[in-house]
Amino acid sequence: MTQRLRVTRPSLGAGVFWLQGGVALLRQSFMAWLGLSSAVLLVLLIFGMTGAGAILASFAGPFVVALFMLAGDASRCGERFSFLLLPGLLRPKISPLFQVGLVNAVATLAASQLILMMAGSDLETILKLVDAAGASGGGPNPEVLNQHLERVMPALWWALVIILPVSMASWFAPALILFDAFSAARALWWSLWTVLTNAVPMLFFAMLLGGGWLLALIIPYGIGFMLFLPLLMAATYTGYRTIFHTAEA
Repeated sequence: MTQRLRVTRPSLGAGVFWLQGGVALLRQSFMAWLGLSSAVLLVLLIFGMTGAGAILASFAGPFVVALFMLAGDASRCGERFSFLLLPGLLRPKISPLFQVGLVNAVATLAASQLILMMAGSDLETILKLVDAAGASGGGPNPEVLNQHLERVMPALWWALVIILPVSMASWFAPALILFDAFSAARALWWSLWTVLTNAVPMLFFAMLLGGGWLLALIIPYGIGFMLFLPLLMAATYTGYRTIFHTAEA
């Protein structure tokens, strides 16, 4: 008998249960999750010091998600794991993860170049206005600022048209590559199709994550992000296990 993957449609409020499942996974091995989160944030911080931080981070994204998916699988099975040992488990899947990372990096580069071409000078002017206002202790001229923002917004919307579908395609792709032996192209397509056909529950889940992101911004010294990142990944793993099922065919 062969194994066939089935997709279950989640309910509207499934995101709440995914977050609850994520919290349960974190409680299994909290310190290990925290260590993995700290290591990932350190690497992203180093990327941010380079001139291509966003592109490098988008390329590394599938590898980061895959590490957290392995952590979620270990927690679900009650096994111990370490952020020092998990990268070695990715070796058989480096090629498809590399391909997904390359798609992410190309999309990020295309979006950033589009913004620079359409509104690069306006963005530079806005930054100068904000810096000047901060130095003087006042605020930038609202009329001038709005004029530049009106020219920037179309560029941001077009960039979103590039980034959003790639983000949806990459959401579950690392897990499908790891646990279901999907190729990069097949994993990207299945993830995109799953998110699109379950747009309302996924949007509700994204709104919940947005609230968590805002809370992470409030907590100082980066502690909020160290806690939010593993929760995001553990909830994503729970969502993956809830939506995708193998069945004998």
